[in-house]
Amino acid sequence: MAAKKTVFLCSVVLISLFTASANAASQIGKLNSQKVTELIIERSFGIKQSEMTVRQAAEGVPMAKGVFDTYLELAGSYQMDKAKRTTPIFGSRQDIWNWNASFSKQLPTGTTLGLSFDNVRSTTFGSNINGNQIIPSMPLYEPVLGISLGQSFMQNAFGLASRASVDEARLAYEAADAAYKRQVDVTVSKGLGNFWTLVFVRKNIEVQEKAVNFAKQFLNTTLDEKRLGTAEETDVLAAKANYLKRQDELMVLRERELTAMDLLRHDLEYGPDDELDVFLDEPPFADCGVFSDERVALALERRGDYQAIKNELERLNVVLKVAKNTRWPSLDLVSSLELNDVDPSYKKAVGNMDSPNVTVGLSFSVPLENRRARADASRARADVARSLYAMKDLENQIVNSLSRLILEVQSRKKIVETNRQVFDLQVRKLLEEMKKYRMGRSSSYIVVQYQNDAVSAEKGFIDAWLAYQASVLGLDLAESRVIEGK
Repeated sequence: MAAKKTVFLCSVVLISLFTASANAASQIGKLNSQKVTELIIERSFGIKQSEMTVRQAAEGVPMAKGVFDTYLELAGSYQMDKAKRTTPIFGSRQDIWNWNASFSKQLPTGTTLGLSFDNVRSTTFGSNINGNQIIPSMPLYEPVLGISLGQSFMQNAFGLASRASVDEARLAYEAADAAYKRQVDVTVSKGLGNFWTLVFVRKNIEVQEKAVNFAKQFLNTTLDEKRLGTAEETDVLAAKANYLKRQDELMVLRERELTAMDLLRHDLEYGPDDELDVFLDEPPFADCGVFSDERVALALERRGDYQAIKNELERLNVVLKVAKNTRWPSLDLVSSLELNDVDPSYKKAVGNMDSPNVTVGLSFSVPLENRRARADASRARADVARSLYAMKDLENQIVNSLSRLILEVQSRKKIVETNRQVFDLQVRKLLEEMKKYRMGRSSSYIVVQYQNDAVSAEKGFIDAWLAYQASVLGLDLAESRVIEGK
């Protein structure tokens, strides 16, 4: 019964979520590049996964700082010892109570501090020789106040390794955060690319629908001319074939539209029933500027993937620094001071803790072969070199792509302008030829060819716009201005 209730509740939740998503999709209205950007950032599951990765990396910093936490330890025990003794001096039974409290802490300087307060209450029964009590049966209290101090001088000298673990965690978080920002740029750029693909596919559909209508009008005109005797049967056949060809091309574009819609729905995390209504306005030309060293420097500063590699290189340098330090022998200062007293009165025992027990010494150890430490240092050195090469490679890639994309945007802008002129001329040519056809001064073959030229020119113009927009998105992504530019 409980399982059925759980399944029912889960179903209700899923239906509610689906309904809410559908309602949200129906209320957004027409999509433009700005709205697509906002929806991707808000809804993308890929971006949300990256957010969780950054949150996990952020927790690594306080986790690393945990090495400097203060530890409190409380302990208590009771022991009743009735074991047989080798001599009756030690009695037939001994009751021992222990209650202890201690603090310990490691400082960023590599210093370890300890403070302890231990208490023992012991009572001995039956300690006698020939009936004479040797150890009083009254309880004895022994409080001990201890202070300890340790300091590393070679390995982890003055807390180098301990502090380095915090630096390493911080740099790992910064690398994850930079990689997340790059992930957002890439995801939004991909979504905008699919958005513009859908826009221009639909503009192509508009072109093709006009071509179908024109072909239908041309067929009707040819049929009229055939009835008047000014057109041949071959003209009618050519007009019909042209009309069917335009319809077939329209069906192909409808299939491309479905593919483009599917890709954009995935980017926006929409379902198959969500409508995608987009503005079909041509995007304005962008000012791509000129290539310069300052622009390259700004791009490197903004690029999340470059900053992630840079932070990773810093982290690996910290690892290398620690690995080099572990090759040293271990030399540690160890010291402690204990004060105690023993008395039947706990108050007096605590008040008279003036019997010092001092220990001061050095602990030295060294692995003779030290193979592991040397191998760790060599591996860390190789990791640093590999990360450095990767950073230089990405830097070179960014510089070259930035230079190429600026020229590409400028070139594709000219291509768009040229294709616009070609399209206008081809349309004018077709309209003039249709006038001649109606007057019997042209043929269906020429009209069909001219319509092909006009349709191809308009499609070429639209494809040039899409290619231009793709290069603009590529330039924005290269400079990490995808979101800023919307």
